[in-house]
This record gives sequence, C-alpha cells and structure tokens, in this order.
Amino acid sequence: MANDRIWQARGVVVLNRLRIRGLLAVLLIGVCAQALALDPSLQPSQYVLDNWQIPEGLPQTSVLAIARTPDGYLWVGTQEGLARYDGVRFTVYDTGNEPAIPDKYISALFVDRAGRLWIGTRSGVAVLENGHFTAFNKISGLAHAYVRAIAEGGSGRLWVGTENGLFEVGGAGAHSFDTSSGLRDSRIRTLHEDHAGVLWVGTGAGLQRFDGSHFDAVRLGTGSADVPVTAIHEDTDGTLWMGTGTGALYRGAGDHFDAVAEPGHLGSIVRALTRDRDGGLWIGTNAGGLVRWQNGKFSTLASNLSATGELSRFSRMRSELISTRPFPRLKIPAMMPL
Repeated sequence: MANDRIWQARGVVVLNRLRIRGLLAVLLIGVCAQALALDPSLQPSQYVLDNWQIPEGLPQTSVLAIARTPDGYLWVGTQEGLARYDGVRFTVYDTGNEPAIPDKYISALFVDRAGRLWIGTRSGVAVLENGHFTAFNKISGLAHAYVRAIAEGGSGRLWVGTENGLFEVGGAGAHSFDTSSGLRDSRIRTLHEDHAGVLWVGTGAGLQRFDGSHFDAVRLGTGSADVPVTAIHEDTDGTLWMGTGTGALYRGAGDHFDAVAEPGHLGSIVRALTRDRDGGLWIGTNAGGLVRWQNGKFSTLASNLSATGELSRFSRMRSELISTRPFPRLKIPAMMPL
C-alpha cells in the first residue's frame, strides 16, 4: 500500500499507481498493463499531489507521453526531449546527446511485448532496445512523420498512427494506409488492436474498424459518425470504451456503442482510459481533470490539472502518512494501459 502511486499529466491522465500531468500524458493511462490497486472506498479528494517541474529535472513541463519499461524506469516524453525517471532523478535524452532520436518533440511512447521502447516524435520514430537507441528510418514515409499513436498487433506487427496516415510495420516490410485506402481521415489519434485481431482506429473524423482488408466506419451512439475518437480501452470481456474529442464516453462492441457520458460531460477531450483492479475506469481529460467511473457514477479526482504542465504524483493520504521510505529505485509500480 505504501508504494501505491498515480502519475498524472496536465489535465490528462496516467494510471497505474503512477500518474502524470501533461497534454497527452493522458496517453499514459494506457501505458501500463497492470491495474492500479486503489482503494475504491476512498474519495477523489483523499489524494495528495506532488509536482515535478524543470527544477526537479524535467526538460520541459508539457508532458505528452509516458511509458514504463520492464526494468522499472518511467519514461516521459516532452516537447524538449525524453526523460527517464528512476525514482530519484531524471536523465534527459534529446537530439543533442542522442542522435538516433529524430526530434526533441516526443509525441508518443509505447513498450512492446519484447520490452522495447518505441519513441514517436514530430519527425519520425526511434526505438530503445538493450540500452541502445536506434533511428527507425527504414520505412519510406515514416522516417519524417509526425507520430501520434503506436500499438502492437498480432504476429509482432506494429501499428503507427501519424498525422498523414497509418503504417503497419512487420517482418516483411511495411504497408501504409490513407484516405485512398479507406480511412475517413489520415489524422490518426489513437489505435487499439482487440483480442480478436481487429484494429480500431480513432481519427480526427471518427472511428473505424480494420479487419485486415477493409476499413469500416463505426457510429458512436446516435450522433454524427465524424466525431474525433481520441482514446480506446478494451475490458477483459471484450467490451470497448471510446473517448472522444468532444468530451464524451461510449461503451459497446461491434457496431453498437451507447453513450455513458454525453458530449461535454467530461470536458473537452478524453485523452486516456484505463481500468483498475477494483473495476473502476479512469478517464484522463484535456480540461476536466482526472475522472473515475465506478458503479455507474463519475467522480473527479482533480479538475484543475490542465492549469500547469508539470509531472505530478498522487498518493493516497493514508499511505503517504505511514510511509517514510524513499521512493525505491527501479521499483516503480507497473502502469496501466491508456
């Protein structure tokens, strides 16, 4: 209990005992594969907030992405570089000290099943494997792309969503998809391949489902099919949750999704979604703070997180009071999937 943490990002969220603050940090919610062990009996107000800003070692205070690698390090993507946190201090990597990173603007982070850290930037992709950074510039069109989302599919393939289309990267090479391939919009916002191998693509102009050969548009609720989809989460039973750029939340499967929160209810943009071990759904938003949905009710953990951009840690008040141990190096709790 003493080490339960949540990291949050600037009005966006990150879950898994770790939390963050930053524009897309919300992405982070989906970065962890393990759920938070939070006490569902505690109210959102029963949390303590610690902040990390530039004086504490962050290269910049707009946190755009977060991931945790198997060795326990927390990785934070900002507009001025990539920072590694070991529980005590930050180590910064950018174009000045690591040439393999194509741009200091880190827009997406993803850890694959092999434990490699994929780093999406405004100018392409790099990968960290066995302690070494490598520029991933072998794919035409992806070398200088503005990367927005990364996900892993079956057979080890990697999906990369950019401002100019979708890429499928595998052992046999890569395929690219854009509006001429059936995408409603080439501006990819989020990606998720479900347990059945179907790829769900959130774009700036709606949700689509890709079965390997065709992109099908999926309407959310009874509204327009053109609503930007910005976050996706899948429950263990296959139920899918969709967060939108209009502050709405939908739940369903296949072609049928019902509104759980109507547009505007969760603020402006839902950036991240993840479940905890107690069944609560955590929702990171762009302007509405961190929200928890449990037993059919919404509660807000913090509503003013978008006012600043520093990295923040939330701890349970109870745990904070009884624990005087330093944050253990390389023992950062596993984060949940955003």
